[in-house]
Amino acid sequence: MTLKPVPPLKYDGSADSKAFHRFMMEGTAYVKDGNVPDEKQVFMIAHYLTGKGRTFYAEEVAIDPYSWRLRGFFRRLFNYCFPVNYRNMQHDKIAAFMQNSLTVREYLHKLNQMWNTIGERSDRLKVDKFWKGLRREFQHDLWRDKLNPEVSTLKEVVAV
Repeated sequence: MTLKPVPPLKYDGSADSKAFHRFMMEGTAYVKDGNVPDEKQVFMIAHYLTGKGRTFYAEEVAIDPYSWRLRGFFRRLFNYCFPVNYRNMQHDKIAAFMQNSLTVREYLHKLNQMWNTIGERSDRLKVDKFWKGLRREFQHDLWRDKLNPEVSTLKEVVAV
């Protein structure tokens, strides 16, 4: 059975991390599922750019679209469409973010969204932030179960 690849939703180049991430995931799936050769992938997903995203393509990529690869394209598109200090602003937002009235699951979900936005991959930093942002009673439970933010994995901490 063969299915036709699902094209990505159009991305207008707005500084909207959810829209950008969706375009990146859907665009990558589209060209991979369609078996598009690496050198033609950027050209193919460019059809789904509008606004500032399309301006980036026209100014930076269109001269030689076949020399671009997806990873570099998405990185440069992000840098073109988002403020220079966007990642710093996200880091500050993460640092200030606390569980408060959220459930643990909701708190982790929102943290994961922010981490994905900035491309955070360090499990140690994630454990530290997750642990310190939890309400005190949950932190106490983690210590009681002999977990430690300096050695426990995020998976272990979340499981408890």
